[in-house]
Amino acid sequence: YDPLAAGSIDGTDTEPHDRAVWRAMNAHYVPPDIRSKPEYTLFVGRLPRNFREDQLSEKFSRFGALQSVHLIRDIVTGHSRGYGFVEFRHERDALHAFRECNGLEIEGHPIIVNWEAGHRMKGWIPRRLGGGWGGRKEAGQLRFGCRDRLWRKPIVIHSKHSSGNTASRGRYRDNSRFIDSRRHRYSDTPVDRGQGSKQQRHQDEGIQERERCYDHRRDRSRDRRDNVSRQRDGHKGKHSSKE
Repeated sequence: YDPLAAGSIDGTDTEPHDRAVWRAMNAHYVPPDIRSKPEYTLFVGRLPRNFREDQLSEKFSRFGALQSVHLIRDIVTGHSRGYGFVEFRHERDALHAFRECNGLEIEGHPIIVNWEAGHRMKGWIPRRLGGGWGGRKEAGQLRFGCRDRLWRKPIVIHSKHSSGNTASRGRYRDNSRFIDSRRHRYSDTPVDRGQGSKQQRHQDEGIQERERCYDHRRDRSRDRRDNVSRQRDGHKGKHSSKE
């Protein structure tokens, strides 16, 4: 587990980009010595603050027999901190719950269900020390790699000059040239018999309909210009006869 890579959308960052990453890189965390098995234990986060252990046990007992349910509470107030751990007696039941609880909602709150990572992954740092998975943009601490925020491919941003040239090359100012280009593209596309031929006919009919609409608009605009020119010539003839 690398806090710097966990805070990156694609794992390619080379420098810390927020204070949480600095805290995680400088933190010295030792997981508590507990007897629960990591491959049998699930982490459950974003729970309602008024949620209790018996309610959490009732939600997950339908996937299999439970060994223990532990809800994390504030050491001073005793209130729930919104996350806990559920340990199953059998590994198959834990795997079944992990698959089925993706996107599960409790009292209208979408929760996070993932494997317990404190003892499962070397170098794991909890979120309160700047590590962890997931996170929200509002908190200024985004983490990637878990089910809540998956890894993404690098975003390639083209320069403004190259994108402008590409757009100018593919832009047609004349509608007739645009229709011709569409017809040429569809004619070069190989189609199969049956459904492909029907699709091709629909495309051809659409192109022909657009051509008819364009011709109709062009004829109307030409007639309008001719009428305006005739009226202008008529007015000029009247003024000249009076003089």
